[in-house]
Amino acid sequence: MEKQPENRGHSLNWLWGGALIMLGLLFLANQLFNFDLTALVVALGFAGAGVIFLAVYLVNQQQWWALIPFYIMEVIAGLILLSTTSLEGEIVAMLIMFAIGLPFLYVYLRNRAHWWALIPAYIMFAIGMFVFLASAGRMDDNLLVTYIMFAIALPFIVVFLRNRANWWALIPGGIMAMIGLAFMMGSVVTYVIPAVLIAAGLFLLARQFVGGGKTTAPDTPRTGPEADKPQQPPMV
Repeated sequence: MEKQPENRGHSLNWLWGGALIMLGLLFLANQLFNFDLTALVVALGFAGAGVIFLAVYLVNQQQWWALIPFYIMEVIAGLILLSTTSLEGEIVAMLIMFAIGLPFLYVYLRNRAHWWALIPAYIMFAIGMFVFLASAGRMDDNLLVTYIMFAIALPFIVVFLRNRANWWALIPGGIMAMIGLAFMMGSVVTYVIPAVLIAAGLFLLARQFVGGGKTTAPDTPRTGPEADKPQQPPMV
């Protein structure tokens, strides 16, 4: 038991030593090869600081609080690296929303009794996906409103499906879903009518093609004077 603090000190010394060596090599490469490594150095600095908190948690898992600064440092490092790329601002905003929601999802997965963590996780993921869809530019306003309505309705539907006694959840969920469906129909109706016409035309053409090779004999009269006449045998 008395050697445990010494082991912790050795673990932290290894981490600090490796981080300092890496930073030194980066600065040396910057001087020798004239690389613009400012953003990379700053990102690695945050990442290295986060690893230190991770080591604190791994040495003693009762120190769960160390996971919070570890995650924050790593997210900041990732955002700094993303800022050096050509990604659009909307994509970066979506990733930020996902990064905020991920810890809440982790809280729920570790202990299913903490179901409340699903609420902020779902909100962040839904907002992030909305930002992505809006920035894609391939969805009109009606479909974006449809997504919002469906995103609001989904949690109520899940509440009902998990426990059928919660029938009240169908009221707000159904209302939101119907509003979303109405906006969706208003957006796709311009495509539905041409699609129906094309499908009907293809059906008629296919029916004509399939039945075009068949020859039908003229109707034989069953009553009247024509029925008393002798019928000629069909030509072979």
